[in-house]
Amino acid sequence: MTLYGCGIPSVLVPIVVGIWVATGGLVVPRNRILSQFLGIYYTNPLQYALDGLTSIAFYCDVNKAACMNNGLNMDCEFNQIACPSCDCPRLNDSTPVNRFVWTQISTNRSLDYNWVGYDMLALAVAAVIIRFLTFLAAKYLKHNKRT
Repeated sequence: MTLYGCGIPSVLVPIVVGIWVATGGLVVPRNRILSQFLGIYYTNPLQYALDGLTSIAFYCDVNKAACMNNGLNMDCEFNQIACPSCDCPRLNDSTPVNRFVWTQISTNRSLDYNWVGYDMLALAVAAVIIRFLTFLAAKYLKHNKRT
């Protein structure tokens, strides 16, 4: 019986996936991940997927003229009345109240909208690597082969 026939991959895969989920930035934000685990964070394909998709879904330019006007209207950041024509969504149940959704998410998750292309490229590269490794495993590891 080979090492793989003992079910070791069925034990290791959930552990690796659990570590990826824990260090992907969704459960624990990047600024709270221990420095010892930041290497896992930066090699984590889940992190690139979450960052890219979150940026695409929630980005709103809060510095545009109708909102904070590149820092000239700082009252708009927490006071909806200071900029009534601003169409960026706000969080009504957050602390501080009425903060912009994008500001809150990008601060907690350390997001930068300019990195969306890089995030998607890194995710695509990770998907190709995982598919290639799966192909190699299927080709060379014959689990149903009788010895």
